[in-house]
Amino acid sequence: MTPSSCCDPPPPLEKRHLIYAYFIESTGIVEFFRTLFRSYFLTDDILKLNRAEDLVLIEHLKEVIEIVYPRPVSKITPDLEELRYNAYWRLFGYTIKGKENSFPKVPAYNKEFNKLFEGIMYEIFQGILDKGITIEKLSNPNALAELLDNLQKLLRNRTYNEIEDLGSYWAAAFNSLRELLDNDALMKHRS
Repeated sequence: MTPSSCCDPPPPLEKRHLIYAYFIESTGIVEFFRTLFRSYFLTDDILKLNRAEDLVLIEHLKEVIEIVYPRPVSKITPDLEELRYNAYWRLFGYTIKGKENSFPKVPAYNKEFNKLFEGIMYEIFQGILDKGITIEKLSNPNALAELLDNLQKLLRNRTYNEIEDLGSYWAAAFNSLRELLDNDALMKHRS
């Protein structure tokens, strides 16, 4: 499967940037499902499905597994997971805990992102602290708006090479994992 598929509808615009995938993955959902699927295929310690009763669920799980945990298909590029980890590093200077050494890491990364993101979080925090204060406010809504605008421009300008396709692909893939969390047949009745 390629990062962009002609048959799949594109994810919503706000979920197409790779930062969305990073924040979803940093919750641990990918490793949770990796463990669950390993159990299904190898041990049945955690997940036991019966083909006669759970055929629809089994087929759905196989579809999700093919998208979220793809096997490498090229000798030219690393697999899609390595590309995703590399893109997180290049765009944001971020890594996923436990995956710090599982991808080719370039020495230079976008140091502006982290500084800008911390500034935004600081302004939001100041606004929360100022909520009940009526005398002297520490927060600056104009500064926050400017920082958010700068962040938007920074992220929009860093979509070269495969970044846009990776962002769209992983937004759709991780959304399929989020949907599995709401699947009663998997989460309530069978696991």
